[in-house]
Amino acid sequence: MTPAGPQVLGLGEVLWDMLPEGKRCGGAPANVICHLERLGIRGAVVSAVGKDPSGDELLDFLSGKGLDTSFISRNDLPTGQVNVSLDDGIPRYEIAYPAAWDAIRVPDALGPMLPGVRAAIYGTLAQRDERSRSAIRSVLASLPDPCWKLFDINLRQRFYDAATIRASLDLADVLKINDEELPVVAELFGLTGDRDKVAAFLMKRWDLRYVILTCGADGSLLYDGRECFVFPAGKCRKVEDTVGCGDAFLAAWCASMLRGESPRHAMEAGSELAARVAEHRGALL
Repeated sequence: MTPAGPQVLGLGEVLWDMLPEGKRCGGAPANVICHLERLGIRGAVVSAVGKDPSGDELLDFLSGKGLDTSFISRNDLPTGQVNVSLDDGIPRYEIAYPAAWDAIRVPDALGPMLPGVRAAIYGTLAQRDERSRSAIRSVLASLPDPCWKLFDINLRQRFYDAATIRASLDLADVLKINDEELPVVAELFGLTGDRDKVAAFLMKRWDLRYVILTCGADGSLLYDGRECFVFPAGKCRKVEDTVGCGDAFLAAWCASMLRGESPRHAMEAGSELAARVAEHRGALL
């Protein structure tokens, strides 16, 4: 019998976002798992924090949110920190390097849990260092075939390249990308044409089940290899900031799909949760 464990793994960075009004828990994989817990889906983060008071505080915060922190290791690097500035609510990031999540290790206790994992979320940022890159890819390669492997590309600063994106797509079932990142990927791979052509190429070349393209206030698109479906943005009373909106979108999408709901319903759920997060400061409700 497979031991009881997380249904979804967030593989990668966990850190403090240093916002103008103070620090908030951040890191895309951790944000997604926090939202999934609120949506009733058991998850866990595979990451690392430092052996410092900041790491203590971060683990306490995540535990308080109901997250399983047993797969977050500790090391002698400082706990991750990102300085976030806002320009009309749009975040700009200054990411410290090195950080504890650059040296993720895979705990032995995770191995027996992998057969029960139904989805895993990962991006490019935590693969900027070979140590974490190897750890993340080893987990992905060990997951069962039915598991959804969701590549939330998350291009940040200079911490990505074509080789990392290509290798990540090799392992993916789903690509989530935004309208600013798609042209960057197209240029890295020498692709021409409009966004539909670029998405079609990515789907075919990497045999993806879906490509999700988020476009902020302009809504989102879902490509399934046959058609492109367009969805409006969720209704937002007032945008406070857009930090973590993409993470919220992916969490709601993932939860809907794991419950057997339609891709259309999943996209609508993602739009609604992203809009709710935009109404608040920081990535979490």
